[in-house]
Amino acid sequence: ILVVTEGGLAAVTADWGIDDVLLDTAGPAEVEARLRLATGRQQITSDDSPMEIRNGDLSVDEATYSAKLKGRVLDLTFKEFELLKYLAQHPGRVFTRAQLLQEV
Repeated sequence: ILVVTEGGLAAVTADWGIDDVLLDTAGPAEVEARLRLATGRQQITSDDSPMEIRNGDLSVDEATYSAKLKGRVLDLTFKEFELLKYLAQHPGRVFTRAQLLQEV
């Protein structure tokens, strides 16, 4: 994984053997997800941090990066998944746009 600034992205070439490129502005959740995908390992979690979040008819599975609503798989981008996961982890809370941009 290569971490670059937006300006440095233009200099990256395939010759470097890079599997993934990450901007230096990426949030912690995105960095963690990219590292997990790159290493092929799943995060080991304790009982107080379940890999699957359930909230009514919604199920968010962190291990497989998938989400289901009423049993139907949702087709989400990475950011959409992270936003949905964050909101499911904080049911009933209201966030400003700025807060969500900072957290997700």
